[in-house]
Amino acid sequence: MEKDSKTTVAVERTTFAKLDRLAKANSVSKMEFITHAINYFEKYGINPVEHESPAQEMQKLIKRMDQVFAFLKKQETDLVRPACEALAGASTQITISLSSLLSEEKFRRFLKDNKELLAEIDIEQLSKELKEELDRIFVKNEEYSSLMINILSFGFKHGIPADADLVFDVRFLPNPFYIDELKYLTGNDRGVQDYVMSFPEAGIFLDKLTDLLRFLIPNYIKEGKYQLVVAIGCTGGKHRSVTLANELYRKLRNREAKYGVSLSHRDI
Repeated sequence: MEKDSKTTVAVERTTFAKLDRLAKANSVSKMEFITHAINYFEKYGINPVEHESPAQEMQKLIKRMDQVFAFLKKQETDLVRPACEALAGASTQITISLSSLLSEEKFRRFLKDNKELLAEIDIEQLSKELKEELDRIFVKNEEYSSLMINILSFGFKHGIPADADLVFDVRFLPNPFYIDELKYLTGNDRGVQDYVMSFPEAGIFLDKLTDLLRFLIPNYIKEGKYQLVVAIGCTGGKHRSVTLANELYRKLRNREAKYGVSLSHRDI
């Protein structure tokens, strides 16, 4: 078998001395050490020119994990905790741990066993958002400075959400509650959506709100904010707020953006 061809590379004396020292410390020849080093850089996608120190890399990883935990905590607050409270209110004795719910198979089994009480939980959406967030942070290797935005609809008569960062009141729009055929529907139904968005003011409000958030988002990211709750409220939290929250979610959702977006309706 023909041996691999060899060549020489000129380096500074100080660099050669470092190479000699490192090769001896690892009990390999200088050529073997260079080969192993290059293979290592290639395998793990490391750029030795711009590579940060292990401490800096660890800090970056910690901040990325903080994003994941913030996302999971939000899902626990919006989905898991209300489910547990509903079960407790129904006098159902069930012990649930967050770690068990994070197993998709166990979560699906839990939903199947308690589907009537937990009908409002959308496991498909939860799984989809979680997978997208993990993919964005770890697979696509995006900057950890990105933001998780939760668009939340609510009813003022039930109280303003305690964790809201920005609160917008859409009670200036006509209320579908007073339309007989829409009264018992929600903003997730086409009839209510068409009614609310038929008013020019709804579209103008949505455009202005979208422009405002697109201005704020990169500035929040720059300042290190990791979570933003945008609350949109109407009287009961079933018609106008739900419609506008759905529309805003569609406008802000962008797979290529350096932020994630989730949607939840507190009072339906």
